[in-house]
Amino acid sequence: MFAEKNMPHHVVILGGSGPIAHAISSRLRGLKVAVTSLGTGDDNDVHCDLCSESSIEVALSKLSEFDAVVINAKKDVVKPLQYRGYNELTETFQVGMVGPIFFLGLATQKKKLSAGSSIVSIGSQSQFSGLKYSVDYSSVKAALYGMNKSLIKEFVRKRIRVNSVIPDWIESGELPSDADRLGANDVCGFATAEQAAFPVVFLLSNKSRWISGQSLLFDGGRFLSRM
Repeated sequence: MFAEKNMPHHVVILGGSGPIAHAISSRLRGLKVAVTSLGTGDDNDVHCDLCSESSIEVALSKLSEFDAVVINAKKDVVKPLQYRGYNELTETFQVGMVGPIFFLGLATQKKKLSAGSSIVSIGSQSQFSGLKYSVDYSSVKAALYGMNKSLIKEFVRKRIRVNSVIPDWIESGELPSDADRLGANDVCGFATAEQAAFPVVFLLSNKSRWISGQSLLFDGGRFLSRM
């Protein structure tokens, strides 16, 4: 199997569960790109607990060299802060930030992450506007901005690009259409998972080889209504 021109050869998805990850994987495989998803869900290709150093090491040992990474791992517990335990809060940061950073560092050390690779992290509109009862989740998503900027400087000699996409709510058929949720500046409603996958695949490809350090917000203009 040979990937289409301008596409990476092997993409690793950290956090392969959920509609966006599934849509990204489906689109990439349709372009004949090898995809390996890592996570704890049964729908992942390789089991990997991002809270465990040894689990990350074992998962990485099973991978061939790869030239693209999607960071989609997340733990989102919706609960008032006063009812959250220390370990529960810590797990959110381990899954969404600590584990992926350790994975990238170890992949570089083991020479699994190729020079010229592309890394794309999946952010959240909550990193700008916050999300009630999800302080830790919003904090992790906001931290991706600093992570991306730092990784660019660390990986510049390897010509590795780092970007992020920041979706708002993804259309699931269950979202309300009230004015507060949509916002006065809404022009196109909510993206489907398949539509949300498109900019990720673009940023993974060589068609975006001049783009690095950028955060692409696609929310139909709703963020302007929240400022």
